Amino acid sequence: THEIKVEAVKDQRPGMQGKDVQISYIPYTGSLLARSVASPFEMYHGRIKHEGTMKIYENLLDASGKMFLEGAELQSGLIHCKPEQILSAKAALNIASVLNKDIHLNTSDVKAIIDLSTNTGKFVNNGGGNRLTFSSSQYHCSFENFTWYMKETYLNIGMEEQEQLAKVWKLEQEDSIPAMAKNRFVSSNRLLDSLNFIVPLARYDLKSGDIACRWVNHIDVANGRFYPAKGEMDIQANGDIQEFEDGRLLCERTDPAKLLTAVKFKLKGKNDFNGSGNYLYVSEEKKKSVLHFMELGRDSAKLIFAKAQVKAEEPLYLNNGIRFKGNVVLYSRKPDLWFAGYAGLTTDTVHVKHNWVRVQDYLASAHIRIPLKIENRNDKQQRIYNAIYLNTDKSFTPYASFMSSRRFYNDDLLIGGEGKLEWSLGMEQYIISDTLCD
Repeated sequence: THEIKVEAVKDQRPGMQGKDVQISYIPYTGSLLARSVASPFEMYHGRIKHEGTMKIYENLLDASGKMFLEGAELQSGLIHCKPEQILSAKAALNIASVLNKDIHLNTSDVKAIIDLSTNTGKFVNNGGGNRLTFSSSQYHCSFENFTWYMKETYLNIGMEEQEQLAKVWKLEQEDSIPAMAKNRFVSSNRLLDSLNFIVPLARYDLKSGDIACRWVNHIDVANGRFYPAKGEMDIQANGDIQEFEDGRLLCERTDPAKLLTAVKFKLKGKNDFNGSGNYLYVSEEKKKSVLHFMELGRDSAKLIFAKAQVKAEEPLYLNNGIRFKGNVVLYSRKPDLWFAGYAGLTTDTVHVKHNWVRVQDYLASAHIRIPLKIENRNDKQQRIYNAIYLNTDKSFTPYASFMSSRRFYNDDLLIGGEGKLEWSLGMEQYIISDTLCD
């Protein structure tokens, strides 16, 4: 073995030196071939080390093997060494955190342009199936290019032009997103059910292992679609996703009416999430009320649901004549909300005794119809009736009972029926329609 020292040639090649080197001469190219044996070559004033072979021409310097630089390993069959640049048309790259060996990124088959004067490395994907792999967070992503900022110790993956990113952020259809911004992140953790999303710009922190995803249009979860506020999503080094604030959740991707806003959202997987959000309820008269759903998740069929509780002191007005208290559930594949609680009257306190009546049904907001039977229960679990009775005590006179009690428990039923309670805005009166008389 020998020692070797190659002098730098201005604008052509850097200097290089090595110990314990095997050297051979290649006559037909007029070049020297040096191979490291026990210790690596040193280049760029000791900033970079190389294991493998060096091919020394009159004014040029090429390498093959592994090159080590500032926490990164570049492996290639051909590396062109310039005074301030390292170039390779086909290389594999592994970048690791200097603080935590468990934090590293690797990929294969990229074109590499490393500029030591600006301390940046630009990498372009050569193969469509090539991926970036984030070891600690258990994600991998497709990509077209990324930039390594050496001194700042982070990578920017994807598009960096802010004006273009603002335009891309508005694009929901994948086919319309430019290739440079179409970086699809996929979780390799089986507990996350292949959670995936497109990130136009991702910043990978090589110190912490965190991934800051920016300009994210949406994330598909179960049968729904979540829209992060400002397009921001943060993945911690261990793979946990920071809780979202003030996002939007479309509970059924094909139904724009199933939209929750001001959503707090804890995302644990494609089918594992929870949170809360607001729903805009529009009454028959087009009056708007905000329903706050305190619970949301997915059921055993992997369909999204949301639950709200409406208190008596702040009832939900279904229309001008009927209000509601109790539980409301949004089932993402059902056209209407499910109401389980009590409906109450709001008008005509002179002629109609106000009472709450139990309801358990899907109610269409555009046409409220409360199912009634002859005998019902109010919110105190007392019996209330809808019928015409005969007073059998003394007078033997008929009387009507409308969502109220009978005069005497043994009064005879003359006419009774089941139907739908409605409020007629035009007539300003309550109606029991679709009555089935007994």
